[in-house]
Amino acid sequence: MSQSVQHPVDPLALAERYFEIGGARLRFKESGGGPAVVLVHGWALDLDVWELQARSLSAAYRVIRMDRRGYGLSRGRPSRVCGVYRVSRRQGAHRV
Repeated sequence: MSQSVQHPVDPLALAERYFEIGGARLRFKESGGGPAVVLVHGWALDLDVWELQARSLSAAYRVIRMDRRGYGLSRGRPSRVCGVYRVSRRQGAHRV
């Protein structure tokens, strides 16, 4: 009889979600608790660039990070308006 190996679950990996807005599908991850901190990547990157910071900040803050339109696993035409405000409001972070 074989034994199944249990691997620890990474809480940051479980929080991946998508949000439909204005013809785009935006990927975001949320972790931690407390006051919200929103992390947005620069050109040609994705939300994974914030992995180390998210791990550290999640101990004291609610960390929301997102892929901008057309980057990472988000879909939609890239634009200067990246949906940060709308994703933040939808997740209950009212002060951005």
